[in-house]
Amino acid sequence: MSERDRYIKAWDDRRARLFMLCVAVVGFAFTVRSSPWIAGAFFIGAMVGAYRYYEFRCPRCDRHFLPFPRDQIFFDTGRCDSCGLAANALPPDDGGGAA
Repeated sequence: MSERDRYIKAWDDRRARLFMLCVAVVGFAFTVRSSPWIAGAFFIGAMVGAYRYYEFRCPRCDRHFLPFPRDQIFFDTGRCDSCGLAANALPPDDGGGAA
């Protein structure tokens, strides 16, 4: 797998994690009054989704993309807090193989 493919796979994983979180939050919002058991399942899903989203690791530096300090919450800035890599950025082309 090339470096570019690894980045693409990582960003697709990040989008999938965010989608899972959004589905769980919306599901919770729509079921909270009608069925508390289903709403509870969606709430647990939202907590797992939030944990997985914040556990995403930067494809460049392999540190948490969104670190979660104890004293404050950083919302998604679209950049890695460790190396500054922008979300959905790909590695630069090395020029190898182009003729």
